[in-house]
Amino acid sequence: MVLLGEDEKHKVGAAASMGVRHMMIPNDKPSSFGVPLDLQEQSPWTRRIHQWKEAAAIRSRVPLSWFLTPPMAARPGILTYHRIVPIRRGCQPSWNVTPDRFRSQMQGLLRRGYRPWPLTQLVDMVAAGRPIDDNVFVVTFDCGYANNYLHALPILDQLGIPATVFLATGYLNSGEPFPFDDWPLKGSWKVNSDTWRPLALTECHTLLRSGVIEFGTQTHTHEDFRNRAAAFRGNLRTSVDFLYHHFGIVRPPMALPYGIISRRFAGPQYYLTAYEEGTCCCLTAEEELVVPGTTPFGWGRFIAEQHDTADTLAVKLGGWRARTSRQTIGVARG
Repeated sequence: MVLLGEDEKHKVGAAASMGVRHMMIPNDKPSSFGVPLDLQEQSPWTRRIHQWKEAAAIRSRVPLSWFLTPPMAARPGILTYHRIVPIRRGCQPSWNVTPDRFRSQMQGLLRRGYRPWPLTQLVDMVAAGRPIDDNVFVVTFDCGYANNYLHALPILDQLGIPATVFLATGYLNSGEPFPFDDWPLKGSWKVNSDTWRPLALTECHTLLRSGVIEFGTQTHTHEDFRNRAAAFRGNLRTSVDFLYHHFGIVRPPMALPYGIISRRFAGPQYYLTAYEEGTCCCLTAEEELVVPGTTPFGWGRFIAEQHDTADTLAVKLGGWRARTSRQTIGVARG
């Protein structure tokens, strides 16, 4: 949705030619639609303990955010969500934030003076070299769950908060669970299908008509594209074409599946391919704020979780906590 100049193309190309071996995508191998095996190494309890430690570290910094100016207020932050569904008895989906908690998070950030921007507006402003307001944040959703339409849209619409939904376009209208969804109850008759099913095309059109939602791509089938350069390019091209033909979207934003640099799900060659295939940005899963003036090909994002409050999200967005590894987040999703 933004045309980048020759300087921007040079930055992306220069990054891609750095020759960092672990960031390249050299050869093709058979595809994998499920969660990559190396992201399943940690046990659920190990991941949960790590999450508890992270949450405690963030909460310890909350008092600072009450009384002091955020150290990185001039750097925008991007938040990532997946599911937005109520928690029912015996049904606690992974990577979920309940509608009530989501509303509380958004209202709290607005009360703190945070300004929600569409992702493409941020990309456009950075590409044009224009100044960015303090305390800007962006809301994004990965994969394209139907519950983004059913439960997130009413809240976003009421509060006037724009958001970007990154679609794994190959699964729209399928009625089948995403193959990379790590929740054991996905597709089960024991739970409501709205907890796991992808968006339908009719729901997508309603989201766009709301005026607060824009679409991006998370490739067509959200696979493990490591060592599969040609497959990544073709899959992304299919998704970009899909967004154009079905919704009239040109130069959509993009988020890489899984997106962890240390696990080789992100890096310069991915960014260059994303640029060449017509996206306006390429987001990773690295927990870092946006540095104004940098290329949007390689920006990071912060995961927003059920245990987060507006205060803890302000700690992340304000730069109160040091950058940490995204391996926990990438274990199952991205």
